[in-house]
Amino acid sequence: MKGIGLIHTPFDTKFGAPKQGGLVRGDASEIVLNREFSADSVRGMKPGMFIWVLWEFHQCEGKHKELVRPPKLGGNEKLGVFATRSPFRPNNIGMSLLKLLEVGSREGRVVLKVSGADMVSSTPVLDIKPYHPKADVPWEEHPAAWFEKDNVIRKDVVFSTEALDSGEDSAFINLVKEVLSLDPRPAYHDDPERVYVNNLEGRSVSWRVGRDESIEVLKIEK
Repeated sequence: MKGIGLIHTPFDTKFGAPKQGGLVRGDASEIVLNREFSADSVRGMKPGMFIWVLWEFHQCEGKHKELVRPPKLGGNEKLGVFATRSPFRPNNIGMSLLKLLEVGSREGRVVLKVSGADMVSSTPVLDIKPYHPKADVPWEEHPAAWFEKDNVIRKDVVFSTEALDSGEDSAFINLVKEVLSLDPRPAYHDDPERVYVNNLEGRSVSWRVGRDESIEVLKIEK
Protein backbone atom coordinates (compact mmCIF):
# COMPACT_ATOMS: atom_id res chain seq x y z
CA MET A 1 0.00 0.00 0.00
CA LYS A 2 0.98 3.61 -0.43
CA GLY A 3 -0.29 6.71 1.30
CA ILE A 4 -2.76 9.00 -0.47
CA GLY A 5 -1.90 12.07 1.61
CA LEU A 6 -1.41 13.40 5.12
CA ILE A 7 -3.82 14.59 7.79
CA HIS A 8 -2.84 17.69 9.75
CA THR A 9 -4.39 17.98 13.21
CA PRO A 10 -3.85 20.15 16.32
CA PHE A 11 -2.20 17.20 18.10
CA ASP A 12 1.57 17.56 17.88
CA THR A 13 2.28 14.48 20.04
CA LYS A 14 0.53 11.21 20.91
CA PHE A 15 -0.07 12.33 24.50
CA GLY A 16 -3.39 14.17 24.60
CA ALA A 17 -4.63 13.01 21.22
CA PRO A 18 -8.17 11.62 21.67
CA LYS A 19 -8.45 7.85 22.13
CA GLN A 20 -11.27 7.66 19.56
CA GLY A 21 -12.56 9.76 16.69
CA GLY A 22 -15.35 12.25 17.34
CA LEU A 23 -14.48 12.99 20.97
CA VAL A 24 -12.96 16.38 20.07
CA ARG A 25 -14.92 18.22 17.40
CA GLY A 26 -13.33 21.65 17.42
CA ASP A 27 -10.10 20.45 15.83
CA ALA A 28 -10.67 21.70 12.24
CA SER A 29 -8.17 19.21 10.83
CA GLU A 30 -7.18 18.92 7.16
CA ILE A 31 -6.50 15.96 4.90
CA VAL A 32 -4.14 17.08 2.13
CA LEU A 33 -4.09 14.59 -0.75
CA ASN A 34 -1.00 13.86 -2.83
CA ARG A 35 -0.68 15.76 -6.10
CA GLU A 36 -1.56 12.67 -8.14
CA PHE A 37 -5.17 12.96 -6.95
CA SER A 38 -7.20 15.63 -8.72
CA ALA A 39 -10.63 17.02 -7.88
CA ASP A 40 -12.09 14.02 -9.74
CA SER A 41 -11.07 11.78 -6.84
CA VAL A 42 -13.43 13.59 -4.45
CA ARG A 43 -16.32 14.19 -6.85
CA GLY A 44 -19.57 13.51 -4.99
CA MET A 45 -18.16 14.31 -1.55
CA LYS A 46 -20.30 16.96 0.15
CA PRO A 47 -19.83 18.97 3.36
CA GLY A 48 -21.80 17.43 6.20
CA MET A 49 -21.25 13.81 5.19
CA PHE A 50 -19.26 11.38 7.33
CA ILE A 51 -16.24 9.53 6.02
CA TRP A 52 -14.16 6.58 7.18
CA VAL A 53 -10.47 7.47 7.14
CA LEU A 54 -7.95 4.62 7.17
CA TRP A 55 -4.53 5.71 8.31
CA GLU A 56 -1.16 4.49 9.53
CA PHE A 57 0.13 4.35 13.11
CA HIS A 58 3.45 5.55 11.70
CA GLN A 59 5.04 6.12 15.13
CA CYS A 60 4.43 2.50 16.19
CA GLU A 61 6.18 0.66 13.37
CA GLY A 62 7.79 -2.62 14.43
CA LYS A 63 6.24 -2.52 17.91
CA HIS A 64 3.23 -4.82 17.51
CA LYS A 65 2.18 -7.00 20.43
CA GLU A 66 -0.17 -9.95 20.87
CA LEU A 67 -1.27 -8.80 24.32
CA VAL A 68 -1.94 -5.16 25.15
CA ARG A 69 -3.17 -3.19 28.17
CA PRO A 70 -6.23 -1.05 27.28
CA PRO A 71 -6.06 2.29 29.17
CA LYS A 72 -9.77 2.09 30.02
CA LEU A 73 -9.09 -1.06 32.02
CA GLY A 74 -6.58 0.76 34.19
CA GLY A 75 -3.48 -0.42 32.34
CA ASN A 76 -3.33 -3.65 34.37
CA GLU A 77 -5.57 -6.09 32.50
CA LYS A 78 -4.28 -7.67 29.29
CA LEU A 79 -6.37 -8.38 26.18
CA GLY A 80 -5.52 -9.73 22.76
CA VAL A 81 -4.55 -7.03 20.28
CA PHE A 82 -7.41 -7.99 17.93
CA ALA A 83 -9.91 -7.42 20.77
CA THR A 84 -8.75 -3.80 21.15
CA ARG A 85 -7.96 -0.67 19.20
CA SER A 86 -4.36 -0.57 20.35
CA PRO A 87 -1.96 1.23 17.97
CA PHE A 88 0.61 -1.57 18.38
CA ARG A 89 -0.75 -3.75 15.57
CA PRO A 90 0.82 -6.11 13.02
CA ASN A 91 -0.10 -3.78 10.15
CA ASN A 92 -0.38 -0.46 12.03
CA ILE A 93 -3.71 0.47 10.41
CA GLY A 94 -6.05 2.89 12.19
CA MET A 95 -9.65 3.72 11.30
CA SER A 96 -11.64 6.84 12.26
CA LEU A 97 -15.08 8.18 11.46
CA LEU A 98 -14.78 11.90 10.69
CA LYS A 99 -17.19 14.61 9.59
CA LEU A 100 -16.41 16.35 6.31
CA LEU A 101 -16.66 20.12 6.72
CA GLU A 102 -15.31 21.43 3.43
CA VAL A 103 -13.90 20.26 0.11
CA GLY A 104 -11.35 22.61 -1.42
CA SER A 105 -7.84 22.95 -2.81
CA ARG A 106 -4.61 24.72 -1.99
CA GLU A 107 -1.44 25.00 -4.09
CA GLY A 108 -2.72 22.43 -6.56
CA ARG A 109 -3.70 19.83 -3.95
CA VAL A 110 -7.11 18.63 -2.84
CA VAL A 111 -7.79 19.62 0.78
CA LEU A 112 -10.55 18.08 2.90
CA LYS A 113 -11.39 19.95 6.09
CA VAL A 114 -12.70 17.51 8.70
CA SER A 115 -13.60 17.36 12.39
CA GLY A 116 -13.34 14.65 15.01
CA ALA A 117 -9.75 13.60 14.25
CA ASP A 118 -7.80 11.45 16.72
CA MET A 119 -4.45 11.30 14.91
CA VAL A 120 -1.11 12.97 15.50
CA SER A 121 -0.44 15.72 12.98
CA SER A 122 1.18 14.60 9.69
CA THR A 123 -0.20 11.06 9.99
CA PRO A 124 -0.21 9.22 6.62
CA VAL A 125 -3.71 8.56 5.21
CA LEU A 126 -4.19 5.24 3.38
CA ASP A 127 -7.76 5.48 2.14
CA ILE A 128 -11.07 7.33 2.45
CA LYS A 129 -14.50 5.72 2.19
CA PRO A 130 -17.99 7.18 2.69
CA TYR A 131 -19.92 6.20 5.79
CA HIS A 132 -23.01 4.12 4.96
CA PRO A 133 -25.86 4.86 7.42
CA LYS A 134 -27.32 1.34 7.06
CA ALA A 135 -24.46 -0.99 6.17
CA ASP A 136 -22.16 0.47 8.85
CA VAL A 137 -24.61 0.02 11.73
CA PRO A 138 -24.45 -3.37 13.56
CA TRP A 139 -27.64 -5.40 13.65
CA GLU A 140 -26.99 -6.44 17.25
CA GLU A 141 -25.38 -4.69 20.21
CA HIS A 142 -22.48 -6.72 21.60
CA PRO A 143 -19.65 -4.41 22.68
CA ALA A 144 -16.09 -5.48 23.38
CA ALA A 145 -15.12 -6.11 27.01
CA TRP A 146 -13.11 -2.90 27.34
CA PHE A 147 -15.92 -0.85 25.80
CA GLU A 148 -18.24 -1.70 28.68
CA LYS A 149 -16.01 0.51 30.86
CA ASP A 150 -15.53 3.17 28.21
CA ASN A 151 -18.15 5.65 29.35
CA VAL A 152 -16.86 9.09 28.36
CA ILE A 153 -16.86 11.32 31.42
CA ARG A 154 -15.80 14.90 30.83
CA LYS A 155 -14.19 16.92 33.61
CA ASP A 156 -14.45 20.62 34.31
CA VAL A 157 -11.58 22.69 32.89
CA VAL A 158 -10.57 25.96 34.54
CA PHE A 159 -7.89 28.42 33.44
CA SER A 160 -5.43 30.34 35.58
CA THR A 161 -5.06 34.08 35.09
CA GLU A 162 -1.69 33.47 33.41
CA ALA A 163 -3.26 31.05 30.92
CA LEU A 164 -6.11 33.43 30.10
CA ASP A 165 -3.62 36.28 29.60
CA SER A 166 -1.66 34.27 27.00
CA GLY A 167 -3.45 36.06 24.15
CA GLU A 168 -4.99 32.95 22.59
CA ASP A 169 -8.28 33.30 20.73
CA SER A 170 -11.54 31.67 21.81
CA ALA A 171 -11.25 28.87 19.22
CA PHE A 172 -7.97 27.65 20.71
CA ILE A 173 -9.25 28.02 24.28
CA ASN A 174 -12.28 25.90 23.37
CA LEU A 175 -10.02 23.29 21.75
CA VAL A 176 -7.98 23.08 24.97
CA LYS A 177 -11.20 22.62 26.95
CA GLU A 178 -12.37 19.82 24.68
CA VAL A 179 -9.06 17.97 24.77
CA LEU A 180 -8.35 18.29 28.50
CA SER A 181 -11.93 17.60 29.61
CA LEU A 182 -11.25 13.99 28.51
CA ASP A 183 -8.39 13.80 31.07
CA PRO A 184 -5.53 12.45 28.90
CA ARG A 185 -3.63 10.99 31.86
CA PRO A 186 -2.96 7.24 32.02
CA ALA A 187 -5.57 5.60 34.24
CA TYR A 188 -2.99 4.78 36.94
CA HIS A 189 -1.77 8.38 37.40
CA ASP A 190 -3.29 10.02 40.49
CA ASP A 191 -0.65 12.46 41.75
CA PRO A 192 -2.43 15.84 42.22
CA GLU A 193 0.88 17.72 42.19
CA ARG A 194 2.07 16.36 38.86
CA VAL A 195 2.09 18.85 35.98
CA TYR A 196 1.36 17.56 32.47
CA VAL A 197 2.06 19.22 29.13
CA ASN A 198 0.03 18.87 25.95
CA ASN A 199 1.41 20.10 22.65
CA LEU A 200 -1.40 21.59 20.55
CA GLU A 201 -0.94 23.61 17.37
CA GLY A 202 2.59 24.62 18.29
CA ARG A 203 1.72 25.62 21.87
CA SER A 204 2.67 23.95 25.13
CA VAL A 205 -0.31 23.71 27.47
CA SER A 206 0.65 22.98 31.10
CA TRP A 207 -2.03 21.60 33.41
CA ARG A 208 -2.74 19.49 36.46
CA VAL A 209 -5.68 17.76 38.11
CA GLY A 210 -6.95 19.31 41.33
CA ARG A 211 -8.17 17.40 44.36
CA ASP A 212 -11.73 18.07 43.21
CA GLU A 213 -10.83 16.26 39.95
CA SER A 214 -11.17 19.41 37.84
CA ILE A 215 -8.48 20.20 35.26
CA GLU A 216 -6.53 23.41 35.91
CA VAL A 217 -4.71 24.95 32.95
CA LEU A 218 -1.64 26.64 34.41
CA LYS A 219 -0.08 28.33 31.38
CA ILE A 220 0.01 28.35 27.58
CA GLU A 221 3.31 29.00 25.82
CA LYS A 222 4.22 29.19 22.13
